[in-house]
Amino acid sequence: MSGERIDRRVDLDGSVVEIERDGDRVVVTRRSADGQEATFEPADDPVLPALGRLLAPTGRDELLGQALGRPVSDTTAELVRYRAGRRATVRVGYRSPDGSPTTAFAKVFHDPAKAAAAAASLAHVTGALAPDAPVRLPAVLGLVADGALLLLEALDGDPFVLPVPLATAGPATIESFERFGVALAALHRVPRGPLPARPTDADLAKARRRVEQLGTGGLGRALAALLDELSRSADLVGPFEGELVAVHGDCKPAQVLLGRPLALLDPDHLGWGDPATDLAQLHVALLQAAIREQGADPTSPAMATIRRWIDAFDGAYFAGRSPAAAAAIATRVGWIERLTVVRKALRAETRNPGTPLALELLRVATSR
Repeated sequence: MSGERIDRRVDLDGSVVEIERDGDRVVVTRRSADGQEATFEPADDPVLPALGRLLAPTGRDELLGQALGRPVSDTTAELVRYRAGRRATVRVGYRSPDGSPTTAFAKVFHDPAKAAAAAASLAHVTGALAPDAPVRLPAVLGLVADGALLLLEALDGDPFVLPVPLATAGPATIESFERFGVALAALHRVPRGPLPARPTDADLAKARRRVEQLGTGGLGRALAALLDELSRSADLVGPFEGELVAVHGDCKPAQVLLGRPLALLDPDHLGWGDPATDLAQLHVALLQAAIREQGADPTSPAMATIRRWIDAFDGAYFAGRSPAAAAAIATRVGWIERLTVVRKALRAETRNPGTPLALELLRVATSR
């Protein structure tokens, strides 16, 4: 194909997956390490059969009715996010027997066990949050366990969109980051429950395998050196069993709706982990936004702006904690920031080989 590439990844088995848009069509090409090639559209993804049923009008009513435990009609579906062979998000509409229309989001997983674990994690968190909590997550509306499909409530609120240029942001953006910090702190206070473990040592090991796959070129050597440094100082991040919390796992403005209360979206990665993980992910997401806009110059207006946002977010998050507790988390944030940069740099290089973003991220991370 010669369409617009919208995603690319290299799996640990050496296979390459590319997603391209050709007019109104989205086409996936998967090339295995031994040279075999398969091409298909998302509805025909062999690993996500429920996605095809959702996108096909003939099977959608039955599937959504199975998830909800009641018949529905007049169903609609729109593919919102898609990772070939991994997961997909579909905005769905349906009409209940009483005639009321509803919009929801269907999450399709490649593994039924992951769908069931995500449902249990989310049910625990939403059930544990007080009605007046400053954060909300989507409620579970239904689960088709054998179909690896999870149906979630559609929440109200405005998307948290960063201004362009970043430096044009006003006080309202600072306030939004403060609300974000308060909301994350409330999530982190949820009592322990049936959430999967999200250990940082597993992330470190996975990053190591991906860097080895990248090879010994300039970026590969630089990332390997950073991972060696992280391995030597890994005692900074654990194990801290008494401090583990319910982490969102993909903490960034794109996962936020600015409603009352603030809403956190896409809880696919909810788990029990180090609280520093979510803070580090937010920091690196903002760092990446600044680099995309004005490069890696630490004196740029974009960098100055994101530092103010990070200060506002962190200040709200740590409010009420003892200085010692805040310092302990902050130390681990720095370590996990660097690990997150490795993952982001690998992702940038995989999506667009040779992109300067990967090395710029690395340069800023190692100078912080």
